[in-house]
Amino acid sequence: MAPSSTKKAKFGTSWPATNPTSAAASCPPKTNANLQKLVAPHVDSFNFMLSEGLDYAVASILPLTIDVGHGNKMTVWIDSVQIGYPTSDATGGHSQKTLLPAECRQRGISYTAPLIVTLARSFVGGSTTEHLQRTVGHIPIMVRSQRCHLANLSPPELVKAREEANEMGGYFICNGNERCVRLLQMPRRHHIMAVRRGAFSKRGDLYSELGVTMRCVRRDQSAVTLTLHYLLDGNATIRLGVRKQEFMVPAGLLLKALYPLTDREIYDRVVRGDVDNTYLAARMELILRESKRFSVYSRDEALAYLGKHFRHVLPYLSTDMTNIQVGNRFLDEYVFVHIQPGEKGRAQKVELLCLMLRKLYAFAKGDIREDNPDSLMNHELLLPGHLYLMILKERLQDMLASIQGQIEGAKAKPAVVDATYLKKVWDRTQNIGHALTYFLNTGNLRTSSGLDLMQLAGYTVVAEKLNYYRYFSHFRSVHRGQFFTTMKTTTVRKLLPDSWGFMCPVHTPDGSPCGLLNHLAVECQLVTSPPYTPETAADEELKLARFLANLGMIPSTGFSDGSFVAPHHYLPVLLNGKLVGAAAAAVCVELEAALRFTKATPESHLRKERGVVPTLEVCLILPVVGGPFPGLFLSADAARFTRPVKQRNTSWIEHIGPMEQVFMNIGVLPADIRDSTTHMEIKPTNMLSLVASLTPFSEHNQSPRNMYQCQMAKQTMGTPAHSIPYRTDNKMYRIQTPQAPIVHNERLQEFQLDEYPLGTNAVVAVISYTGFDMEDAMILNKSSYERGFGHASVYKQIQHFKRSPSLNEEPLLAQAMADLVKDHLDSNTLHSPAYPLNCAGCENPTCRSIVNPIKPYARSRDVACGRPTSQSVHDLE
Repeated sequence: MAPSSTKKAKFGTSWPATNPTSAAASCPPKTNANLQKLVAPHVDSFNFMLSEGLDYAVASILPLTIDVGHGNKMTVWIDSVQIGYPTSDATGGHSQKTLLPAECRQRGISYTAPLIVTLARSFVGGSTTEHLQRTVGHIPIMVRSQRCHLANLSPPELVKAREEANEMGGYFICNGNERCVRLLQMPRRHHIMAVRRGAFSKRGDLYSELGVTMRCVRRDQSAVTLTLHYLLDGNATIRLGVRKQEFMVPAGLLLKALYPLTDREIYDRVVRGDVDNTYLAARMELILRESKRFSVYSRDEALAYLGKHFRHVLPYLSTDMTNIQVGNRFLDEYVFVHIQPGEKGRAQKVELLCLMLRKLYAFAKGDIREDNPDSLMNHELLLPGHLYLMILKERLQDMLASIQGQIEGAKAKPAVVDATYLKKVWDRTQNIGHALTYFLNTGNLRTSSGLDLMQLAGYTVVAEKLNYYRYFSHFRSVHRGQFFTTMKTTTVRKLLPDSWGFMCPVHTPDGSPCGLLNHLAVECQLVTSPPYTPETAADEELKLARFLANLGMIPSTGFSDGSFVAPHHYLPVLLNGKLVGAAAAAVCVELEAALRFTKATPESHLRKERGVVPTLEVCLILPVVGGPFPGLFLSADAARFTRPVKQRNTSWIEHIGPMEQVFMNIGVLPADIRDSTTHMEIKPTNMLSLVASLTPFSEHNQSPRNMYQCQMAKQTMGTPAHSIPYRTDNKMYRIQTPQAPIVHNERLQEFQLDEYPLGTNAVVAVISYTGFDMEDAMILNKSSYERGFGHASVYKQIQHFKRSPSLNEEPLLAQAMADLVKDHLDSNTLHSPAYPLNCAGCENPTCRSIVNPIKPYARSRDVACGRPTSQSVHDLE
C-alpha cells in the first residue's frame, strides 16, 4: 500500500495501520509499558547495580595493608568506581563517538563501556592520601539500562537508531551476539529452613541428616549460607564456607563470641521458660557444657580462639592483626552477614542464632515438619544485575590482592614506592572487562570464592530471534539449576500448587528440561532492589518495630533499649531475617491485618510513617501440631516474587508473595467465594505466562496440547523484527504473507503482539473415518499455495572473507623494488636507509654481512664498473 500523497508524510505516521491493536501509524508514539514489564527484572536489577549496588560493593571491600620493605607499610583501598558510556575507538586522531548497539551487531563487536577505578593509598603513620585513577577494562553494558544510549528514547528515536520501535533491552551484545542472563531459582534469603539430607550424615561420625539452613545476603547481593547441624549426641554445630572450604564451629562457642552473655542468659534465651520441654533443656545444657571443653569463659577468649584458628584461612588479613581482631572480622564477614556490624547487630545475631537452635531442636523432636526445598515459597530468583555485581565485586577484590601479592612477593624491594611504581604494578593486574566478557560469552563462572552459588556453568544463553514469541520468552524463563538436570528423581519437576500465579503451569518444554525450565506468569513481577538505603535502613526498621510494638508485640534485644525474654508460647516476629520481637498468636492475627491494610492503602504517607513498603510480604503461620514452624515472617528483600490480587473488603490492589499466598484464602471466580475468602484474583488468566495466555479457548484443549502449543508458537514462521536490514542474526524466520488472527484474546491486544504477526488464517476440512490415514499430515490446496499461503523465508548469516590478491605479479611493485636496489647500489653505503636489516648497533662484521643482503650486489657492481672492491670480511676483521 503506497503512502498517502494528499499531505506531506511525516516519519512514523505515513502508513495506515495493518494490524488491529496498534495505533494508526507504523511507528507508535510511545513505548508499550506492558512489553517493558516483561524485561523489567533484567533491566531494573542492572540499574540497581549501576545506581546503588556498585557503591555498596566498593564500601564493603576492606583496605589492604602491604609491607613495602624497609620497615614501611602502605594501606591501599578502592576509593570509587565509575562506569562510563559505550564509545567507539578513536582512530585517525578523531575524538571518540557514541557507540550504538546496532553498530556492535553489524561489526561483530561487544557493547562495552569503560570501568574507571580510583585507587587510594597512604602510608601507615602518614597523614597524606594519594589517589590514582585508571581504566581497568571495558565491561559489557545491558541494552536500555541507564548506561545505554538507548535508555529513555521514544519509539521514533529508536527507529532512527536502527532499532526496533518496541526495543525492550535486557540483554548484552558480545561479539555481535545478543546474550541473555538466565533467571535461576535460589534458596530464599533470610529464612530459616528445616531440611533433611542424607549428605549431612556423611560430615562426621556424630552428624545426623537433620539441619536448619539460612542463606544470608548483604546489600551488595553477595551471600554466605549458614547450616546448623544436629548431632546424634544432642549437640549442634554451625557449618559455613570460606573461599570454597567448609568449616564447622560449635554453636556454644559462637554464642559466647557474639555477645557478652552468661551461660544462664544464653539458656533462658533459647528455652524461654519452657521448663516442661526437657528435650530442649537437656540439649542446651549439653551445648553450654561443650563450650567449656575449649577453656573459653569470656567473650574475648572466644574471639581469640576463633581468630587463632581462622587466621590462616580468612583472606585479605593484615599480619599485625591480633587474634581478637581476626575473630571480629570473622563474625562480621561470615556470620549472619545481612545484619549490620556493631554491638546492636551482634545482639540481633545472638537472638537469631537462638531462634535457629529452637527450630532445629523442634525439628529433631518431631514437633514441626520439614520445609519443602522444591516449593516456590522457599525460593527466590538470581537476577542478572545481582549476579553481575557479585562477579564485579570479586574481581575488584582480586585486583587489590594481586597488587599486594606483586609488591610483597618481589625479590628486590623498591627503594621508593611512588605513584609510578604503584601504577606499573597495577597495570600488571588482570583486565576486569575480559573476565566479564568471558562470563557472558560462555556462561561459565571463574571464581575464587564460589560466590555461594550452586553451579559454575550455564548462566547465559543466546537470545535467539527465530520469532518474537521465542525472543521475549528468554526473558521470562526460569531455570531450576544445572545440578537438577542430572537427578534421576522427578520430585523437582513436579508442579506444586504453591507456584500458582507466579510460575506458569503450562509453559514448560517437553523432554529433558520439562519441569526444570519454567516461565513467569504474565503478571508476576520481581523486587529488584533492597527497600531502603543503608543510611535509612535502621530507622525504617525501627519505625516498623515501634508500629508493631504499639499493637502488642514485645520487641527483642536488638530493637529495644533493654533485654526481654518473651514466653515460649509467643510467636517470633521476623523482618528480613532479623528477630524484631514476639507476640501471642491472637496478637499476630491483628498485626497481620494491620500490615495488610497499611501496605495496600493508597495513602503513601501512612506507609512512610509506619515503615511499610507496598511489596512487603506478610506471612503468618499459626501453631499446628506437626505443621511448619510458627511465626510472623515479614520480608521486604530483593529478588522476591510478587503479584497483584484484590482485597475483598477494600477493593484495593495488594501485592503478595509466594510464601504468604499458601496461608491465604484467595478466590479465582465469584463461585469460589466463601466466608473465609479475603482476596480475589484480578483475572483468572493471571496464572498463565504470556505465550500460554495467547492460546484461544485453551480451557477446551487436552492439557498436553496447551504445553505443545507454547513450544510450537516459539518455532513457527513469524515476524522476528522490523529492523531486519540492520540485523546480523545467525538464524531468523520470516513469513511473507502474515495475517491477523480471526480470534483475538485480551493479551494479544494489551501487548500489541500483532505488530509482529505470525501465521495465516486457513480454512480447514477434516478428513474423517474412511479418508486417508495420514495421522498429522495435511493436504494443501494448490491455488492457495500459488497465492502465497505459507510463503516464508529463512535468514542465515554467512561470513565470507575474500583473500587479498597477491602483489607478486604487480608490475608497479617490481619497478619499485628495482628502483630501491638501484638507489642503494649508487649510494655505495653499507646498507640502505630504506632497508636497514642489520642489527642496530651491532659491531660483528660477520653478522653485518649476513643480515645485509644488499652487500653482494655492491661487490658485483664494483667489479662491473672497474672500481676497487669493498673490503672482505677477513679485511674487516
